Amino acid sequence: MREDMVCSHCNHAWIERSSALKEHKNSRLNRLEEAEEAVMVRRYEKLDQKFNDGVISPQEYSEGLKALESQNRQVQATLRTVWTKRF
Repeated sequence: MREDMVCSHCNHAWIERSSALKEHKNSRLNRLEEAEEAVMVRRYEKLDQKFNDGVISPQEYSEGLKALESQNRQVQATLRTVWTKRF
């Protein structure tokens, strides 16, 4: 599952993950990101619907947007951290 790599300039050698493993990791990460994006879109739509129906005020809508954006950044950071440490 690993490949021996050698620099053509300085002949430094290191072990690197195989290209198949890298591709598998990237495809799984992409699927997770797409799923999270779909969830966030639904959350935005629900917030918009509440605002359009007059259930929440403009201030509550603004606070809800800020909370969703913060949550989205945290999830993205967590995904990146987990996947860089895992593989």
